[in-house]
Formats: sequence, structure tokens, C-alpha cells
Amino acid sequence: MAIVKLISDFDGVWTNQHIEADYVWKYILNTVASHTGDTPETIDALLQQSKNEMDNTPYDYGWFNGGGVSCYYQEDPFGDNNAIFDYIERSASDRSYSHFKQELARLKDAIGKKTNMTLAEFSNDCFMKST
Repeated sequence: MAIVKLISDFDGVWTNQHIEADYVWKYILNTVASHTGDTPETIDALLQQSKNEMDNTPYDYGWFNGGGVSCYYQEDPFGDNNAIFDYIERSASDRSYSHFKQELARLKDAIGKKTNMTLAEFSNDCFMKST
């Protein structure tokens, strides 16, 4: 007999977090791509590289709200998106010798110019529009 797990997310709705998180992730990729002119696959590769960097210190990045932390990277699939944008906010640099960090700066700049939002606001906006 299969075991069924029901998980209530932050708004109290019963959901399958993995399916919903995958949908939100794809929404983010497509939205960022539309702002940067890149393909969703290019954005995915850049964000995957961000995740690889974050894997070394997951407790340094998270979903911060009102001065507190809602969750750290790898604690919640929806919080992970906020954590990735937290990482980009702090790591992006157009003055870095790292091509990767320059690409993060280009992404950050494009989102800011197209949306007039911080990366944290953008991440939350993507979540709200895709769920």
C-alpha cells in the first residue's frame, strides 16, 4: 500500500510541494528570461550554478522577511527561490573578474530595470503570480 503524504504550505492549502515548486521554478526561469533576453535554459544554468555555490554554506542564504528568516536554503522548496535571489543580491558584481558574478550582475540589473523591484520582491512576485 502506498503512503500518502499531505503537506500544508504557508497559506494552509494542502499541496504537493514538489509539483508546485517545479511550476514556480519554470515560471521564474521564463520570467527572468523575458527580462534578460536569454533563453530559459541559459537562466536555468546560471541559477543552477548559483545553487552549486550555495550548497557549500546553505545557512548563509534564505528567505528573509521583515528582518527575520522564514527559512534557510534547502529547508523549503519555495524558500529556496528566495534564497537563490538572496545569493544573487549579495554575489552579483559587474566589477568581479568572475564571468559568473558578472552574469549575475547583468541578471540583477535587468530585473531591476524591467520591474522596479528588488530581487526579494521579484522572487515573491513570481511566487504569488504562479501559485
